[in-house]
Amino acid sequence: MIRLASAPVSPVTLVPERPVRNPRLRTWIAVGALLLGAGMSSGCGSSIGDACTTDQDCGGRTCDSDHRFPGGYCTEHCVVGDASTCPSGSTCAAHHDETLCLRSCAERAGNTECRNGYLCKAFKSEGTFCLSPDDN
Repeated sequence: MIRLASAPVSPVTLVPERPVRNPRLRTWIAVGALLLGAGMSSGCGSSIGDACTTDQDCGGRTCDSDHRFPGGYCTEHCVVGDASTCPSGSTCAAHHDETLCLRSCAERAGNTECRNGYLCKAFKSEGTFCLSPDDN
């Protein structure tokens, strides 16, 4: 009869034996990680109030490039008073001649909820929204 001695089993570690030495490969790995991170954090421009040039930039929503929205504004049409017609973080408001979902914000010093070039400001009596400084 043959007996096998059992040796302790060590956990498997998935670490490369050598670091990646190819500078091109390291660059592509870094670029890929950066792009993946940027895409995940930005939402790919599909949130209400994001900048856009075409509807495709808005992930199924509308790109409103009216002069009141410099750089474009991802939005969608809605029904005033029905909160279910706008996604979270936005509110339906009668914006001039349209009813649109506008990015909601809290008007306070140092507000960073709005993108560059936009301010959190009261619009009529409908609430506070991220709007162009020229929008009245």
